[in-house]
Amino acid sequence: MNGSLMLQCIRWLGGGPMADNKTHFDDAATYDRFMGRWSRGVGSVFLDWLAPPAGARWLEVGCGSGTFTGQVLDACAPASMSTVDPSKSQIYYASGQPISQRVDFRIADAQALPFPDATFDVVASALVLNFIPDRPRGLSEMRRVTRPGGVVAGYVWDFAAERGPTRPLRSAMLARTAFTQARTLELVLSPAERSVKSSMT
Repeated sequence: MNGSLMLQCIRWLGGGPMADNKTHFDDAATYDRFMGRWSRGVGSVFLDWLAPPAGARWLEVGCGSGTFTGQVLDACAPASMSTVDPSKSQIYYASGQPISQRVDFRIADAQALPFPDATFDVVASALVLNFIPDRPRGLSEMRRVTRPGGVVAGYVWDFAAERGPTRPLRSAMLARTAFTQARTLELVLSPAERSVKSSMT
């Protein structure tokens, strides 16, 4: 995994500034159309970095539309796969996908996981940690349900370094805005002002 991405994740886990924790994703189909391709790309990188063993008991915290869930099933050959998400619409959407027969989907909060202690070999959170209001509590819950010797892992976009999925769009919009402002200035200058400006460049 990219070192700066992991560092940002660790920095945020300590309770530092994060994204708006009141964000809700209630339109799962639209969210999947918008974010699915980006989620799949970073999910593959994360799983390569994690290199989990086959036959593990998995819990995904914050499954959203089920994109990462499907990647785990395809790439990791888990013995079992459980997922939680606080959004009913996300769980409804994900449980309607072909993967539903192989996954235990539950509506639940990361801060109060509905599982006994030491249940899972791998507990993973994909692009969700920054939306957990009480991150230390959420991480404590993830650790609680992980067996001794198991793995708790997660990742988020590196927003501080402008490495989120909307970076190309934002960059293009900023460039367009700068061009438009420069063109507008040209149009409002008088011929004499344009001549002075031209001689100065």
